[in-house]
Amino acid sequence: MVAASAYEEARNKRLEQNKKKFQDLGINEVSKTLSDLSASEKKPQQRVSRPKPKNTSFEVEPRRSSRQRNPIQSYVDEVDIGLPTRRG
Repeated sequence: MVAASAYEEARNKRLEQNKKKFQDLGINEVSKTLSDLSASEKKPQQRVSRPKPKNTSFEVEPRRSSRQRNPIQSYVDEVDIGLPTRRG
């Protein structure tokens, strides 16, 4: 295996020192008991999903912006290519 760099060796040494301090102070046990307590107190919440009503009519989606909508430009009236008009 490739020899670890000085940084990696110093980092591993700090990690071992921190582990030893945590064990001496008893932080690992306290952490474990707190996590066990919090896990036992939590109850799984069940979500009630309501089916979304299907919109059968073709309504325009409400605007989310308060800014006025620009009018939609229609070029149908401006173009005259010589076709007869459609009468219905």
